[in-house]
Amino acid sequence: MEYGIRVEEVMTRNPVMIDEKASVEKAAKLMSKQKIGSLIVVGRKKELKGIVTQTDIISKVVARGKDPKKVKVSDIMSKRPVHVEVGSDLSRVVELIREKGYTKFPITNKGKVVGFITEKDLLFVAPSLIETLTEMLNVRQPIRKLRYRKLIE
Repeated sequence: MEYGIRVEEVMTRNPVMIDEKASVEKAAKLMSKQKIGSLIVVGRKKELKGIVTQTDIISKVVARGKDPKKVKVSDIMSKRPVHVEVGSDLSRVVELIREKGYTKFPITNKGKVVGFITEKDLLFVAPSLIETLTEMLNVRQPIRKLRYRKLIE
């Protein structure tokens, strides 16, 4: 079911990006400054290379005792991230959320990053998606739900 809304109408423009050759230290400082949990990793021409998250930094650098000044973002990023092309209907993002379980997607135009869209962006435009996203959360996190119930009882 198409919504008749294109991703570029909803996406965040000028997303926070980092060069693939940057250090993990630089990535962590940028995330902290911007108060975000992930960065889009790009090459010289702003082409999409990957995504690096706080979890990547913690599990692949800090927990292993590596020097964040020496480790490059390209060494720890998720390569070939799922992305959505400009001109796609918002239903494509919903479809990917259902299929892959991801909640954030770079938006590209001929391979170059032009934006970013999250499940929160969708909720502002299509409140009917709340039910779908709630179902997904319940499927992905049933253990947490059980823990909370035990604490309450």
